[in-house]
Amino acid sequence: MGVAKWNLRGLHRIGGDVFNLLTLALGATVVSAPAALAAEPAKRLPPEVRAYFDQARQECREAGDKLHVTSEDGFAETADFNGDGKPDYIVHMSELVCPSLGYSEYCGSAGCQIGILVSQGDRLREAGGDNYQGFAITQPVGGKQSLAFAAHGTFCGHKSGADTCYGTMSWTPKGFKTTYTAAEPAALKAAEAAPVADDRPDKNPKYDWKFIGPAAGKKGASIAMSDGTPDRIKVVVACADNIPSIVVSFPPGANTPPSGMPIMLEIGEPGPNGEHADMVLQQVRDTPAYIGQLSRAALAIMQTAGSQDYAVVPAAWTVANRDYWIDLPPFPLAHFNETSQSVLKACVAHLQ
Repeated sequence: MGVAKWNLRGLHRIGGDVFNLLTLALGATVVSAPAALAAEPAKRLPPEVRAYFDQARQECREAGDKLHVTSEDGFAETADFNGDGKPDYIVHMSELVCPSLGYSEYCGSAGCQIGILVSQGDRLREAGGDNYQGFAITQPVGGKQSLAFAAHGTFCGHKSGADTCYGTMSWTPKGFKTTYTAAEPAALKAAEAAPVADDRPDKNPKYDWKFIGPAAGKKGASIAMSDGTPDRIKVVVACADNIPSIVVSFPPGANTPPSGMPIMLEIGEPGPNGEHADMVLQQVRDTPAYIGQLSRAALAIMQTAGSQDYAVVPAAWTVANRDYWIDLPPFPLAHFNETSQSVLKACVAHLQ
């Protein structure tokens, strides 16, 4: 789906009420070029690694859907298995999700599929890959790293899949050599014991929606804004020039859209069978903020999801002619209904 050319009256006025409110709500990032837009672009993945992404994208397109990823390169991590000082790669296929095909496309009772590529001169070659229930890259020994794993019991000859198979894959001149162990490898145990930050808005009461009125002595519209830590996406709902509006502001270092391009925002459950709404958002003055008209469908989804405390709405963005989505962190929706209704009451009739 292409992005239509669209302009919201009054939202690009210099010194306009909405721009002042955005500055009040989102801070100096709205009025100055942010670090995220000035940062160096991420290094491109080698073509051998990118091929996994392209294949998953093509399979999803053939299924009539768009691939969802957390970032364009977040599905691969590096290691040095052969000790040559050049990066080897582990590809996490579970990070490439096609809603129509579901997580079962790459994951099941045997675990999730990975691909392993090892450097060979100036190229990478596929040197392994299977379904693992868990794995961890070990600390270097003699300049080489190994892969500790847990797998389905039948992987190492157990009669039952419930009997977990443990082992370590180490590089040799002939390729990987697997050593099976009765006990869980130390590297895998340490990885499992590492604390995992649960920063979901529905699990953390600091995420909330709040009401913000005009600055002291000023006139103009009020806004409803999502709250939380500075390193997360901010969302604003406002009534601008009698038009219901939504703003998404990206923090520095986030997967920020390309500067100067309108984006498509998807709210709701992704995929052709999920309840979702797509909206076109335009960039605000070379900032990390994007603004567009709030649709009736999107508001209804957010109101329904927000009926429970700290519920979240899955969301993603893409640009014109791109056949995959970049996932956003979940939006907090606690107290969304009361704050949004108070700011939209003057223009709710104009929802489309």
